[in-house]
Amino acid sequence: MNLKQLRQHEMDQLKSDRRQYIVTTALSVFKNNGIEQTTIQEIADASQVGVATVFRYFETKKQLVIEAAQLLWESEYDTIERYLPDGYETMSGLMQLRHVLLVFKYYYQNHPEVFRFLEQFDNFVAKEHISADELVLYEERVLALQIPILRAIQKGRHDQTIRVDLDPDVLYFTLTHQLMSLISKLVLRGSILSSDLKVSGEAQIDLVLNMIIDYIRSK
Repeated sequence: MNLKQLRQHEMDQLKSDRRQYIVTTALSVFKNNGIEQTTIQEIADASQVGVATVFRYFETKKQLVIEAAQLLWESEYDTIERYLPDGYETMSGLMQLRHVLLVFKYYYQNHPEVFRFLEQFDNFVAKEHISADELVLYEERVLALQIPILRAIQKGRHDQTIRVDLDPDVLYFTLTHQLMSLISKLVLRGSILSSDLKVSGEAQIDLVLNMIIDYIRSK
């Protein structure tokens, strides 16, 4: 690599790093302030760059929001394994599945802003009429969550702890949608009626988890 090529490589790396920093900063601002409420000026200020610099890397706010959502799924998926207990690999498929699903509860307790952002992102996608083609990379990040869940299901079917008459894909989408819907409701709307205070969010999540496990358990 000659001097000119080295210089170009350094410039490209600098641009890539700056772009990634803006996305990371934007995700933090979106989670704290809300997607609709956040302006490009606020993201530029938090990133310590000018508005023109943000638009140099992202033509629209929509593009930046989508990439921030991709980053969220990518970063959160990479941390799932750290929340799984010692001895996880030797557990039955059913118990592995339970522990993977318990990560949802952990995030509800410790990172509710994740569910708040995802709900806002879904609303943003609908409001801006964002096409499926624009969400291809985002969907790839989301579907990465399938890997540990489907592995546990397949292991459970093999070791006969999970019913084999249940379609793995139907099971995956149903149980994740149930948990995400419940947790989003708890995070976004919380206690609207006084009677809502009678039962904690954790207790409701535990009940749904137990119902799922009992339903899919091989008899």
